[in-house]
Amino acid sequence: MKLEYIAILILLLIPLSIAQPDTDKAFEWLLSQQEEGSYNNDIIDTSIAILALKGSGATSQVEKPVEYLLSQRNPANCWPKLNCNVKDTSFALLALDAAGEPTTEIAEWLKDAQSSSSTTGKWLLEIANAQDGECTIKYKKQENEVTKKIKIEDGKIPSCNNNNWIDLNSCLESNLLTRYPSLVFDVDCNSINSNVIIVLLFNVGNTYTFVDNIESSSATITVDNNCYGIGFKDRCNIDSTLYASYALSKIEESTSIFYLKSNYDSNNPEHSALMSLITEDSGFLDDLIKKQRVDGGFDNSVFKTSLAILALED
Repeated sequence: MKLEYIAILILLLIPLSIAQPDTDKAFEWLLSQQEEGSYNNDIIDTSIAILALKGSGATSQVEKPVEYLLSQRNPANCWPKLNCNVKDTSFALLALDAAGEPTTEIAEWLKDAQSSSSTTGKWLLEIANAQDGECTIKYKKQENEVTKKIKIEDGKIPSCNNNNWIDLNSCLESNLLTRYPSLVFDVDCNSINSNVIIVLLFNVGNTYTFVDNIESSSATITVDNNCYGIGFKDRCNIDSTLYASYALSKIEESTSIFYLKSNYDSNNPEHSALMSLITEDSGFLDDLIKKQRVDGGFDNSVFKTSLAILALED
């Protein structure tokens, strides 16, 4: 990917109080690099160019690059058309969304491309403070709604190996979260006459992470058990997950947050910048600021410094 494009995008976006680039020359140079709508015949380069051109207000100049992107679209709504991957598709979504093109089907491909991230851990649902009674758990597998009745006796759940928690990947259905990496569970324990607390935990070995803790007899619990690989449903890849989540966050809710928080590298400014843009959590911005060099750059990289500026200004 031509790093110059990222630099141009930032030059077009940063306030004049920080820098006063010759945007006219940058704009002319960018246009001169275009060949029949494409930049280097590359999806990411062309996508970034579209973002830069749109950022400059040159709406009419993105028509040919948009046509090029659309010509490289796979019938399954992913990019590139001969070998779809998550990162190229994420950039195409960002560019086409900025250009005002429909992106719903692209977002659907990305969501379908998710993989399960919990290969080394367990998602546990605990119904705390409940001694006896019954809870109803509902969830949707694509368009099919499933209802499960869970009996509790002496604080234990007989149908779940008499544990005091429900393993969501095995107790309700075998490999449920493996097959459906992102599920929403509606939990109703209103029939239990006690102050129920509904707790969602993630367990690895002897470590238990509290993900959600709701002091109520009913709750809607989202299990963020997904990630993205390089290709469709591939093994988890942190970079692909970062860009897919960032792209989706521009048009709807971001995804894979639990996986990202568990695997991102706080020493990598690219990771910190993207996490800040995705979550708007100031903690990631703090990590980013700590990695700035004396000369103002980040890792002596145009690409990472450009992302850092976007995050800091956002």
